[in-house]
Amino acid sequence: MDATQSLTLLELEAGATEKQIRSRLFERYQAVTTKLSQLEDESKRPDLEAQLDLLNQAREILLVQASTSEDDRRRPSLSVVADNTGPSEQPHFASIPPNEFPDRVAVLLYQKAGQEGIHTLQIQDRDIVLGFESQFGARKYAQLLGQKGLPKPATEWFPTQDIVEFCEGEGYGLVIVPKDETLEPPEAASTNVDDW
Repeated sequence: MDATQSLTLLELEAGATEKQIRSRLFERYQAVTTKLSQLEDESKRPDLEAQLDLLNQAREILLVQASTSEDDRRRPSLSVVADNTGPSEQPHFASIPPNEFPDRVAVLLYQKAGQEGIHTLQIQDRDIVLGFESQFGARKYAQLLGQKGLPKPATEWFPTQDIVEFCEGEGYGLVIVPKDETLEPPEAASTNVDDW
């Protein structure tokens, strides 16, 4: 895939700005990861995973390779600490569609040496930030991580728009977990939390 094909995949014109590319990638990642999280027919999983692979390729070509100087790259204000899911262990939960996002969400944060790392799920080599509509749901998930022997993250409220912009700017996916949904960490939760 080249830059022209990548832009065609994203339905963007030649000369699209970085902001337009990131915005379109975010929309597409959100749509595909939402479908994956709500998947009932496993026969559709390979097609959705193939779509994620194509989006990853387009992101690599249009954003990573196109960035020629270190000054052009913004360092994320948060590092990413991911739960790694195996191919047969994708999370199954309902998520809130983008047009129904709440005003604020609770996210899970790790703190180390004055830096913060945001907790994510890793699906198909893609970091997905989890936002929780209820702090109770976020705390319950953090508690379950602690029971797996991992450091227990803190829960913190953020304006949803701030999290959307963070994910959009860094190319991460975002899933908002509804308040009535109980989410459990994958069995293959990452043990490299201290390495971020």
